[in-house]
Amino acid sequence: MSKEEEYLKQIISSCELILDDMEQGGKVSQGNFNMLGYCDGIMFRMQQEISKDLKRESTGGRTNA
Repeated sequence: MSKEEEYLKQIISSCELILDDMEQGGKVSQGNFNMLGYCDGIMFRMQQEISKDLKRESTGGRTNA
């Protein structure tokens, strides 16, 4: 498993633990909510970049904007 995959699995595991705690009545503070929005934006940008690179590789460098 690559380091990237390991990090992603750790992030997913942390998210699942947070969701479990919230199901038990745990609350997210305003500061943590703000960090959650920041993390969401980062993960979205990463996914978009990886997807774009994958498409470029699969088309041999050709892009159809």
